Amino acid sequence: MKTILLSILLGMLIILKAQAVFPKEKFDLVKFSGFWYEVGISSSSDMFLKQKGIKRLGAAIVTPMENNIRVKTIYDKSRECVKETILGKKVDIPGKFVFSGSREAYVIETDYKTYAIINVSILRKGMKLNILELFSRNLKNTDEGLKRLREISEKVGISRDNAFMLIYDDTCVKMLKKDNL
Repeated sequence: MKTILLSILLGMLIILKAQAVFPKEKFDLVKFSGFWYEVGISSSSDMFLKQKGIKRLGAAIVTPMENNIRVKTIYDKSRECVKETILGKKVDIPGKFVFSGSREAYVIETDYKTYAIINVSILRKGMKLNILELFSRNLKNTDEGLKRLREISEKVGISRDNAFMLIYDDTCVKMLKKDNL
């Protein structure tokens, strides 16, 4: 009897620890559109944790397109600025998009004016990697976004210490802005 009770309690703890984080309810793509700085990330993947203290700011320009989304993005990869234009398809969950290359993303939280936290899943070599990315409309006040990134990280089982801000070097960002003037 003790074993059964202990098993039930353990199961409940595991379920509570792995609380699912869902896309933002009543997501409004038009309000979400426009320019965003990529300012922080959180992941339990060593591939992303190695970038702590090295990775520079990135940026994205989000544009709605007939039930789909276009994202022009630039990000720092090994001190090289990588530009992409990717098309995403809306799925039946508001705020969730599927992209080619086995990627999907959904907006977990945003106030549309200052910050957004996005869960990005990438299938690489048969393994699914999840990254929480923090985006900001400006570079001045990112404290609330970082606080929420850490809280959400813990909800999904990522240590809050794995959430970090990117280096405020806008070399890559300037390239994206220049291309879109």
